[in-house]
Amino acid sequence: MLSKLKAQNEHARQNVHIMVAEMGPDFKFTYANDAYATLYGMTPDEVIGKHPRDFMTDAIYAQVAPKLESSLSGQPFKYNLDLSSLKSGPRFVEVYYQPELSVDNLVSRIMIVIVDVTQQRLYTDMAETLDTRLKAAHQLSPDGFMVFESVRNSEGSIEDFIWQYSNDAGVIIAKHPLEDLIGSRYLDKFPASRAEGFFASYVNVVETGETFETVSYYNRDGLNLWIEVTAIKLGDGFAVSFSDVTKHKQQEMSLKENEARLNVALNAAKLGVWELDPVAKTSKRSARHDYIFGYPNGIENWSHETFLNHVVPEEQAHISEIMENALDNKDPWYIVTRINAADGLVKWVSINGEPIFDDHGDIDRLIGTIGDITADKNAEEHRELLVRELNHRVKNSLATIQAIAKQTMRSAENMENFETSFNARLRAISAAHEILMNSSSARADVAMMIDKQVRPYASETSQLTISGDTVSLSAESAHSLGLVLHELATNASKYGALSKDGGTVTIKTTDLGSNDVRIVWLEAGGPPVSTPTSTGFGSRLIKQSIEYSLEGSAELSYKPEGFEAVLVFPKNFDVK
Repeated sequence: MLSKLKAQNEHARQNVHIMVAEMGPDFKFTYANDAYATLYGMTPDEVIGKHPRDFMTDAIYAQVAPKLESSLSGQPFKYNLDLSSLKSGPRFVEVYYQPELSVDNLVSRIMIVIVDVTQQRLYTDMAETLDTRLKAAHQLSPDGFMVFESVRNSEGSIEDFIWQYSNDAGVIIAKHPLEDLIGSRYLDKFPASRAEGFFASYVNVVETGETFETVSYYNRDGLNLWIEVTAIKLGDGFAVSFSDVTKHKQQEMSLKENEARLNVALNAAKLGVWELDPVAKTSKRSARHDYIFGYPNGIENWSHETFLNHVVPEEQAHISEIMENALDNKDPWYIVTRINAADGLVKWVSINGEPIFDDHGDIDRLIGTIGDITADKNAEEHRELLVRELNHRVKNSLATIQAIAKQTMRSAENMENFETSFNARLRAISAAHEILMNSSSARADVAMMIDKQVRPYASETSQLTISGDTVSLSAESAHSLGLVLHELATNASKYGALSKDGGTVTIKTTDLGSNDVRIVWLEAGGPPVSTPTSTGFGSRLIKQSIEYSLEGSAELSYKPEGFEAVLVFPKNFDVK
């Protein structure tokens, strides 16, 4: 039995996704899992018995050597390690050392756990290259966003930070007017942040490049709120995004209190208790046990077979195998499975069981408990769904903003022109998003989008005609169309039909019956149109938004009598 447990433990350690190793106080390896050995192009057997300098590159060992010596202090710690010299491209990991002390208080062995943080590090490095002005995009966000520059003393140490930028939401949350913040020192406005640990954390961000994230209660400096903070290094300073999560935190704490009360109730009366004689085939059960299985008035006979018949068919063989193995090894068992209750409900249940032995060491009876964990499982699945959806939306929004920034920068004549164009395009996305948020179905009406984004460019009502079918779009389709409408409207107001009196724009929407919609933009009465000699940013953005982002088609025609655009794209596009 002991050898089996050891084998199971070894299997678990070899199949985790993180890298694990152990070494003695002489720094020679006594264990390495496959992931750790593979990191250096070796097998676990090739690692065991070796010293790190035997197989690490000089660049890597130079980082590791002082950390090895530090581990002999007996204190656990972690550090960052650059593995780029392995010639497999940029690679960064976090290394955790956990020394184990002997009875005489000397280090007897050192557990090493390595986690790959390459992706996070690359994202942080990418953030450092962004110009501060790009953070103006946060003006559209309900979250606060600020940029700080370091103030260093004569020795080069950071003694404070200077405010360089804050969006409107940041001003509201910080409760200071903008003119009172820009150019002032951080500790002058929030001196208590030193005691609260924020100042030291921001210094660490600047000096190490490590991202700082926290959710903390702040009841100092005229503020009283729960705040969620994320800070990244930006030049010789940092950018910080923060939001007031007081309501959410209060709800979370209330939920935890309710869960605590529920756990007390479960421990007191909500667990079903059972006892089974495997030889006599008799059983004893509490009323709660039978209630969970859908028998509020109890059931006369109960056996192991009765239990298995209630387990959902696709899990019966697996559950039976778990219990048989536990009985063969005379071990306790814990099972989480689904059952078809007699009242017609499908429930998640957790079952603890263990054998009771007679004087001869044979199993005399089985006892255990059962709990209904359906509500917990449903809540877990709901949380996972919300997290997946949040990650999906955040990634899409960041990718869109990054693409717009790059494209706008290429065509901008100067920084002022870039900021004006970039903000205008972000407002187009915001307009589409506002329509989505105001819709109970999280969809956007095409006619409403056209009216909201194009109408302001028409000096007279007669200059814009909107007709066709009523069509609503999913979030991805609406965001892309919002950008396109903005480009078409601004181009028409600068060079096309909306640039002079008498010019008109006619927009017709046609529901093509499947998942596609066609929008025709037709200009008339404007200045003569000629085909451009080169492709401008506006044309590229329209093509990118419709043909690549939405996998549709965009035909742009520069007819002498007026520009025409025919757009065909899916109403319900979503990123794969």
